[in-house]
Amino acid sequence: MQDPASHASPTWTAPLDLIGLGLIAVLLLLGLYRGLWWQVIRLVGVAVSVLVARAAGAPLAQRLMALFSELEPRSAHGLAWGTLFLTTLLACALLGMAGQRMLEAMKLDFANRFAGACAGAATGLFLHVVLVVLVCQLAPERMLGKYVAGTYSERLYTTLGIRRPVVLAAEATQDVDRILGAAPRRKARSKAVPEPPPRAQPPQSKQPSGVR
Repeated sequence: MQDPASHASPTWTAPLDLIGLGLIAVLLLLGLYRGLWWQVIRLVGVAVSVLVARAAGAPLAQRLMALFSELEPRSAHGLAWGTLFLTTLLACALLGMAGQRMLEAMKLDFANRFAGACAGAATGLFLHVVLVVLVCQLAPERMLGKYVAGTYSERLYTTLGIRRPVVLAAEATQDVDRILGAAPRRKARSKAVPEPPPRAQPPQSKQPSGVR
């Protein structure tokens, strides 16, 4: 487990964090345009896909490692999780298309559009969590240390995958926790506290040689 005290303050200039902000902004605008119910379908589809991947990801990863002995555990869990997520999301999208015409015929007022924007922002956050999980499980170790370590996206993964295994099984995050814990970015990004300048000593008064 990583030591929270060793974390440096993340910056929003990290590319992975900026991608997450972009996803949230785009889906917020789509929710504002299409309204609440259309965006709720997307949100429910993403949430259900994450839950299915969380529940069945570990058993599928064990089967993959049994079939392919050279496959690393981190990659096996990433492939299993991503496959289950995308398959379930596709099924939810096909089901959602059935009510597409009915939803498009609805007249949307401001409250409906505002609620759709909120649901869109939540959907964007969910998709960013999915992206972070896939990057952490499938990307090379060097890429994790360069683009994930020390970011807000790492905090999302640590909170939802390591401290509280909501989106991933506990055994799936062990290698990622080790890689992120050994990443040298915390010392490199930590700001050194400047030492205060030395105080000038007051000049000492010299007594006349004749006075004792």
